[in-house]
Amino acid sequence: MAEFIEEVDQAGQMVHIKDEVFEVVPGIKMVHTPAHTKGGMSVLINTEKGIAGITGFCVIMENFNPPNKIKAMGMEVIPPGTNIDPYLAYDQMVKFKNMVDILIPLHEPMFSSVETIP
Repeated sequence: MAEFIEEVDQAGQMVHIKDEVFEVVPGIKMVHTPAHTKGGMSVLINTEKGIAGITGFCVIMENFNPPNKIKAMGMEVIPPGTNIDPYLAYDQMVKFKNMVDILIPLHEPMFSSVETIP
């Protein structure tokens, strides 16, 4: 996929974001969340019901709301299985979870069959 990414970049279709938070347009921000990859980004959207966050790392809702036996071990979240550093991934997930009012994990199956997210 590297050739495809380079082609898109060379065509001027890519914006290089160097800030931790980048406002795309009013109400929509990109936030650096290096959990799955070093350059990982997630999306924050201001809505009438609060801040909705779409993760840029590969998780489902259970990663953010683990079973009681995992919580009993002192873990608030379960980091993604594929990550650059499990401790960093864990911290990024806790930070992201605390930033948002509406959580939308990237790979959550329930969101694939709804027209809108309440």
